[in-house]
Amino acid sequence: MRFLVISIGNTNIRAAISGEPECGMRSDAVKSAEDFSRFLENAFGAEVLRAVDGSAVCSVVPGKTDAVMASVAFVTGKAPIRAGTPIKSRYGPGLGEDRAVCCAAALRRFKPPLVVVDMGTATTVNFVGADGVFEGGAIMAGVQTGLDALGSYTSLLPRENADGADGSFANRVPLIGRGTRECLLSGSLIGTALAVEGYVRRIGESVGRAPKVIVTGGHARAVLPYCGFEHEHLPGLLMDGLVEQLTVNNEQRTTKMG
Repeated sequence: MRFLVISIGNTNIRAAISGEPECGMRSDAVKSAEDFSRFLENAFGAEVLRAVDGSAVCSVVPGKTDAVMASVAFVTGKAPIRAGTPIKSRYGPGLGEDRAVCCAAALRRFKPPLVVVDMGTATTVNFVGADGVFEGGAIMAGVQTGLDALGSYTSLLPRENADGADGSFANRVPLIGRGTRECLLSGSLIGTALAVEGYVRRIGESVGRAPKVIVTGGHARAVLPYCGFEHEHLPGLLMDGLVEQLTVNNEQRTTKMG
């Protein structure tokens, strides 16, 4: 089975066909269903899209959801499903689909308790208890979001790119910055690493055992060199989770038909 999966994020919209590399575009570039249809057809080809067995959309941007859903239905000829929140939860209203899908995917791979950290536009720390139920967590500014805010709302601090000017940050950031740029990157990258490290430690203390830590998200690669805790880095966790959700739905539908 081949599935098309879409993640609508605040910064980027990502798309992938199961088993193949993902591609993406800026969320603010999608103004209509036609915009996204052209993107999908250029990325995968019209014939390939028509041949997929199903599709799923995970969205944290309500203003983009309808256009993307309509686009996917048009190019595939099949209505996509919404990801929803495929995990038992004690969380109040407003649990983001991306957080729920990542935690559900992590739970399929590892024994709880789990801490699932997603480093994207926001950095989220998500806790799944020993009983496999999502408990909640924390949301903080993502590494680039924090840098953008400082560059926008302070007079003397420049804009910096957490991943380097070419998007492939490779230089080690010093703990003690000896210039404004080094200080900003230390605060963004090492500061995020220390915040997550503190959450992992305190969550472990609160439940009386060390949780398994899974890290994902676009900025994880830049932050993880500064993290002092054991972890699994799964960059494709969200998209893989959507494929798995479609696979389960398809199996259940086939069983009912049989």
